[in-house]
Amino acid sequence: MLEEVIKNVKINQYITPFEEGKAIFLEGDDSQDLFILVSGQLNVFKGNTKIAEITEKGSLFGEMSFLLKAKRTATIKAGENVDNSILNFLHDAVFSATALTERIEYSEVGIASLHSRCLGAEKHTNKFVGKIVA
Repeated sequence: MLEEVIKNVKINQYITPFEEGKAIFLEGDDSQDLFILVSGQLNVFKGNTKIAEITEKGSLFGEMSFLLKAKRTATIKAGENVDNSILNFLHDAVFSATALTERIEYSEVGIASLHSRCLGAEKHTNKFVGKIVA
């Protein structure tokens, strides 16, 4: 699915290029955006120590802060040979999806309640109709 998102030309308005060495976010930041690596390489730092590289196209990063609404646990910087673009529109998309999910869940509760009341009314009606027919 992420590959389909990356290939979709409509997302170009959300893509932000980063120069080599530029921080996408810093350890301890309060930012909570979720990102997708579209192309290039990212370096992950804890303090001043590089602990990992992210090179796989379609990789999500920033997910811990996004999901937990917590401070950033690492620094992410654009890496070498950068033809790097980051897609950061997911925050709004996921927020919208979450709101929609909550609305659907609320509707399902209402539908279940209505269904239950209708079943109760049907049983009552069947008893009444049964007496008339008998």
